[in-house]
Amino acid sequence: LDENAVLIDTGMTASSMKWNTNGTVLAVAGNHVTITSNERRELSMVQFYSPYGQHLRTLKVPGSGISALSWEGGSLRIALAVESHIYFANIRPDYRWCFFGDTV
Repeated sequence: LDENAVLIDTGMTASSMKWNTNGTVLAVAGNHVTITSNERRELSMVQFYSPYGQHLRTLKVPGSGISALSWEGGSLRIALAVESHIYFANIRPDYRWCFFGDTV
């Protein structure tokens, strides 16, 4: 029993999810449906979360559904299976840095 479980509400129907290789980012792929007065629109997207459930980024993907996703070994790219295509996306993490005098 995990007493400190994290529950994430993505607001979409998830089709695939995977942790990156070092366990710092969870990628959740799926479809988000928006309904306006006379139109139903379905968007494919990948949402990225920290291990604590904080939303980091959203990547919108063309097509009508993501069937699979996979991280590259260094956790800097993901591959997405969309219909009969494979999309590759570069993931740029936010690097922490600071400034000391004349150096970065």
